[in-house]
Amino acid sequence: MLFGKKINKDMSISEIVSICPGANSIFSKHGIKFIGKDLSPLESLEIVAKGNDLGDEQIKEMIKKINEEIKKQDKVGKNEKVIEVTDKAAEELKKILVKKGKKAFRLKLASDGCALYTYDFDFGTKAIGEEIENNVKGIRIFMPRKNVPMLKGTVIDYDEQRGGFVFNNPNVREDNIS
Repeated sequence: MLFGKKINKDMSISEIVSICPGANSIFSKHGIKFIGKDLSPLESLEIVAKGNDLGDEQIKEMIKKINEEIKKQDKVGKNEKVIEVTDKAAEELKKILVKKGKKAFRLKLASDGCALYTYDFDFGTKAIGEEIENNVKGIRIFMPRKNVPMLKGTVIDYDEQRGGFVFNNPNVREDNIS
């Protein structure tokens, strides 16, 4: 399993999401809303699930689904198409790479453990650790293997008026600009 991890009911929500960002959609499908003053992403899955009126069987089913998602992440191929880049975004990204003297960039997706996501750019020349590589419109893009399920289908665009990149991600509720 991913990085030797397998989730269980005693792990915190934030720890589970850091291992498997796709867990958020599984939580939602099982009715977990992360609300209430006593329910926090730092609490265990079991405590949060019971606080959302889920029983032991539902918790087991949720754990099973999340661990299946982790197994899928482990099978992601090196050149699997994960994201798209518009022509305008590709042009801007190429300018940045030339200016920085780099050959590729890293795209990371980070979560606060609930539903807020941020996109982080970094630059480099080769994949590090468990990163996969996508080559889109002549741009090498590295991303952590564990981010692939939440990044799949994302289209990166460039908004000239705001002067930033826009991430149209079908896996999250709101688009972000960085």
